[in-house]
Amino acid sequence: MYALLGVAAAVLSRGFYSLLLTLRARMRNASPAKRAVLPALGGLGTGVLGVVVGVTLGARGVLGDGYATLSAALVGDLSLQVMVALVVAKLLATALCYSSGGAGGIFAPVLFIGGMLGGVFGHIDQALFTHANNELGAFALVGMGAFFAAVIQAAGEVGRYGDEAEWATDQREDDGGSLVFLTEPLAEKLEILGAPLVHLRFSSDKPQALVCARLNDVAPDGRSTRVTVGLLNLTRYPRGDSWANA
Repeated sequence: MYALLGVAAAVLSRGFYSLLLTLRARMRNASPAKRAVLPALGGLGTGVLGVVVGVTLGARGVLGDGYATLSAALVGDLSLQVMVALVVAKLLATALCYSSGGAGGIFAPVLFIGGMLGGVFGHIDQALFTHANNELGAFALVGMGAFFAAVIQAAGEVGRYGDEAEWATDQREDDGGSLVFLTEPLAEKLEILGAPLVHLRFSSDKPQALVCARLNDVAPDGRSTRVTVGLLNLTRYPRGDSWANA
C-alpha cells in the first residue's frame, strides 16, 4: 500500500504543479487593472473553500498552516471523508492563494496535502487489511514525505534536510558555484513586499534541467543570507517561449 501511496503522490504532485504554474502564468499575463484585484479574488476563493469545508465537515486546515489538523492526522484522529475533502480543498486553496500573489508559500501546504493523502491511504489499508488504528499516523507521515519529494523533485541541496541542511544560513558555498549578480551596497534599508520576479533568457541542451534563483542579503563582512528562493523544473515545460511565463 505504501508503494501505491508513492505513485498517488507523484500523480497528484504533477497535477498540483501544473495547476499552480498554469494559474500563475495566466494571472501574470492579465492586465494591470485585473492584477490589482487578483490577490483579493484569490483570498476570497481561499476563504470560501475554508468556510465550506469547516461548515459541512467541521474540519479546519484549509486556512492557515494547518499544523493542528496535520497533528490530528498523525495520530489517526481524522475520518476518511474529512481527509479526502482536505486534500482537494487545500490543494485548490493553495493554488488560488499562491498564484494570485497572496501571502504565504507552499512548504506547509505541501506537507499538509501529503499528510492528508497518506491518511486516505491509511484508511483504505485499514479497510482492506484490518490493520490497527495507529497505522493511520504512519501513512500520514509517509504521505508527507512522498508528496513533498514529488513536488520538489528531490532537487538537490535546496531540498535537503538533516543536520547539514542550510535553510537561510550562510549561502557563500552555494554562491561560489552559481552565477551571481551583485548590486552596489544599499544606501538605506530596503523592504521587500510580495514575491520577487526574475526574468531569465537562456538555453539548455539537457533533457532534464532545474533553475534555482536565490535572492541573498550580503553583509559588509561577506556573509550571504538567503532571503527567498525559487525553483523551476524545465522538464515540466514544453521547449520554447512558455518558460518565460513560469
